[in-house]
Amino acid sequence: MYSTRTFPVSGAAVVPTGTSRVKCRDMKLAPKDVLAELRRICLALPGATETVTFGNPTFQVHQKTFCVLEDYRGELSVCFKVGKQEQAAFLRDPRFYRTPYVGHHGWVSLRINAAPLDW
Repeated sequence: MYSTRTFPVSGAAVVPTGTSRVKCRDMKLAPKDVLAELRRICLALPGATETVTFGNPTFQVHQKTFCVLEDYRGELSVCFKVGKQEQAAFLRDPRFYRTPYVGHHGWVSLRINAAPLDW
């Protein structure tokens, strides 16, 4: 699990800045770079805020979580809810796995370094 010492969590009132985008082709992304890109995307959504839950950067709208960056068993992943009906389609792709503890609610996790990302 990542603590706030690993990820500099900015707090709920932070507005994304900058226009740089992270591109992964043949390299592993550093957690700080993944978090920066995830912040850029998530905090651009109306009403989105950032907090920390269980030591992980967590993005919410109206206190409902929609995205979490976590390290699960040594693998950096982005977790998000796709719904129970859509979950099976994601899980057919080997980059995804059912998110532990909340997967039964329709959450999936994307292995960050499983394949090149095009944010």
